Amino acid sequence: MFHKCGGNVGDSCLINLPPWVLDEAKKQGRDNVFYTDKWGYTNDEYISLAADTTVKLCGRTPLEIYTDFLSSFANEFKDLFHVCISKVQVGLGPAGELRYPSFPLVKWAYPGPGTFQCFDNHMKQSWGRHCRDVIHKKEWEHRFPDTKGYSTDPEQDGFFKEEVHSDYGKAFMSWYFDELLGHGERVLKAANALLGKGAYGLDLSGKVAGLHWLYKSPHHGTECAAGYYNTNNNDAYGKIAEMFKTVGASFDFTCLEIKTGKDDCPPYYSDPEALVYQAKEGARKAGIKFCGENALPCTDDWEAMDQILKKAKYVDSFCFLRWSEALTQPDSLFRQFAHYLSKVPRPTVQ
Repeated sequence: MFHKCGGNVGDSCLINLPPWVLDEAKKQGRDNVFYTDKWGYTNDEYISLAADTTVKLCGRTPLEIYTDFLSSFANEFKDLFHVCISKVQVGLGPAGELRYPSFPLVKWAYPGPGTFQCFDNHMKQSWGRHCRDVIHKKEWEHRFPDTKGYSTDPEQDGFFKEEVHSDYGKAFMSWYFDELLGHGERVLKAANALLGKGAYGLDLSGKVAGLHWLYKSPHHGTECAAGYYNTNNNDAYGKIAEMFKTVGASFDFTCLEIKTGKDDCPPYYSDPEALVYQAKEGARKAGIKFCGENALPCTDDWEAMDQILKKAKYVDSFCFLRWSEALTQPDSLFRQFAHYLSKVPRPTVQ
């Protein structure tokens, strides 16, 4: 919910944001409503988190719109709660994930790091206020990461190669990450009030992207551009899990089907298994449920399904993405997968 469907890996349909949202953005200026990069490209996959409480679209802020949608969802489907609806994954960003739209397919190619999405008017104002009033570095208020492109080799990019480890880089990444956490907390808190334990007792979850490429690099450029400050000895996933804990949400993570080894060398530096383990440990330490999804289609790929089964002992629930008719056939691998998965006991959350 709340995001555009279409334009990401594996998407086979196109559902844009409501026309009235797009019309309002056109009237008010797209860079007042949507995430914007340093070259002025505005991304309409999701409304900028900096607009949550500062912009009004047809008389309501985005946060009020999300809250009204959640309320309407509860009223419409409450008779099905705990009958066939027991869990709700709350959309928090592009593709439903708590992240910035840092690697849109129209601009990006694997294994590029993507680039920062902090150039819409309200994000720039927020960073300026942060520099002046919080960290007291007025000289930085107009300074933003000077990345070279969505698919540029990070080793040739000054910010990812060196500056991310500087005092400025650390300050910027802390702010960029905290803004993302704040957005997730606001939306999940509203969802919890309307659907969670204090209301209908549904199990809520937030989705976090499994950005496994460049994970083995010192800068973790892909994660940083998407908002996950997972370098300089920061544990981004542990901090996300702690936020989820405060708002009563489970931790849903992607890429459980991908095996380390194929792209672990330069220029990819991929390590999906280590990444999943770090995310799982963050959820465990926070004392919340860890849930999973596949990132890519794996209808006929037993190796991918087997990777999921190997991780099933610490997964509370699993969402099999990219459903197709082929999965219902008597000889489908999915039937074997579902049979084995059903035999694995759910982990106990401390």
